[in-house]
Amino acid sequence: MFLSIDIGNTNISYGVFDGDRLAAHGKLPTDAAQPSSRYADGLREALASSLIVPSDLRSAMVSSVVPGMAQTLREALRAAAGLDPVEARADMDLGIRVAVPH
Repeated sequence: MFLSIDIGNTNISYGVFDGDRLAAHGKLPTDAAQPSSRYADGLREALASSLIVPSDLRSAMVSSVVPGMAQTLREALRAAAGLDPVEARADMDLGIRVAVPH
């Protein structure tokens, strides 16, 4: 299973994918003042409510528009699921062509 996390100014949206199937999804509030342990607890609870065991997760990716929050969520995922997620950045080649003018 793959966990995708998008950190926005108001909410942290997540989706858990089992192959091509969206197995779970939800939102947590974004609060840069909260420690990673709070987010680790929130992720554990969110996964449990969808009957997903953290050890079922094999990989994860985090993207963020909030400075510092990607690191906070990476620490939370290490604590909650033993994962070291990749951080999506603008300079990465993800094989997706964005065909809009600058």
